[in-house]
Amino acid sequence: MSFAQVGVCAATVENRRSANTVWRKLLDRVMSGRERNDLGRSAMVFSPHPDDEALGCGGTIIRKLDQGAELHIVYLTDGAQSHVPLMASEQVREVRHEEALDACRALGVSETHIHFIDMPDDHLAEHSQKAIVRVRELLEMHRPEEVFVTHRDEAPADHRAANLIVREAVKLNGSVTIVWEYPIWRWNSWPWVGPGKGAWHHPWAVTKAVWNGWPSLSLLTGCNVAVDVSKVLDRKRSALEMYQSQMVRANGDQRWDVLSDCADGRFLEMMFQPHEAFKRYTIPGERRF
Repeated sequence: MSFAQVGVCAATVENRRSANTVWRKLLDRVMSGRERNDLGRSAMVFSPHPDDEALGCGGTIIRKLDQGAELHIVYLTDGAQSHVPLMASEQVREVRHEEALDACRALGVSETHIHFIDMPDDHLAEHSQKAIVRVRELLEMHRPEEVFVTHRDEAPADHRAANLIVREAVKLNGSVTIVWEYPIWRWNSWPWVGPGKGAWHHPWAVTKAVWNGWPSLSLLTGCNVAVDVSKVLDRKRSALEMYQSQMVRANGDQRWDVLSDCADGRFLEMMFQPHEAFKRYTIPGERRF
């Protein structure tokens, strides 16, 4: 590649970065008009894997706890497959369990309010009936006014399964419950992130987005509420840093994937925007808040 071609590529990358910044600013402006929240309600946060709670709604967790809300966190899978075969699954499971405890402490969650269901990582859907029973037991025991769970349109299968499991358990439980769906990996796509390593933001994704009706842009309209977390981002970041297995390469091994690999770090930037966005509704019914 010639110096001229390198210059053109660099300019293209910079233009795309600028476009991503515009979209993020637009998102923040849209979200700022959707803050209609009573953060003092009791809640149960369901995380498909250890780290999803900090990524998707860590700031909201902190703010709710600051408001005095009773809050529980439930980890649905053991997270044991994240770095197999570079580390044995049993060791990964133990590491992520301890990291989750540390992250919850950083968020301010009492250890007695942390629950591990430990379904097999990457196979949550196959164990959905057993998981529904466990989730329903927790709901009946603690009776939260709200539940938080990953967005129904998330790419990872465990995230989608978590959404279905929690919604089914809430319906079976029978109590009117406010559901907050939080997106994570939907942010790792055009136009929220630009060029770089990752599965959902290569150039072909733009064509796919157009063909499918711009599903990534639906976050602008599909998320109907937002929580201002601008003043607690440092605390959210401290909680996420507890997940060293997801943030730092073990022994500097370049094969060890970390979150900053996604879109060359711009995915993580999306996790630390001034607002966390949610799709909020009630079960049963569609009463708006």
